[in-house]
Amino acid sequence: MTEDVIALLDHLEWTAKRELHIVGISLGGMIAQELATRIPERIVSILLGVTTPGGWPWNNLPPWNGFSALATLALTQDPAKKVPIIMDMIFPIAWLNSKAEDDPAGRTNRQIQSEVCTNLRLPQ
Repeated sequence: MTEDVIALLDHLEWTAKRELHIVGISLGGMIAQELATRIPERIVSILLGVTTPGGWPWNNLPPWNGFSALATLALTQDPAKKVPIIMDMIFPIAWLNSKAEDDPAGRTNRQIQSEVCTNLRLPQ
């Protein structure tokens, strides 16, 4: 797939040095990493999310905490119970537990984010 991306970039004439900003998520992240090894001179930046460099399957297992959290999310029906699980996955714990800088009530970032997330509603 990396060769396909390089062929497309060549066809579009995106061949100058330091011209590309690459974003790769999951398999796209693996391709982006491979691009970085094949055409590093063309790349300005790479943003990777939820990805791995590949390799042997036993080296690519998700961390136990992440696997456990995703399994719990899949089995939890109550949205209010899902919020703290998701927050622990996407925010640093130290930040969540620290006092919010601009909150006059002295709440933690966890308290504020919990309130924000539980009050989200779809537009009507």
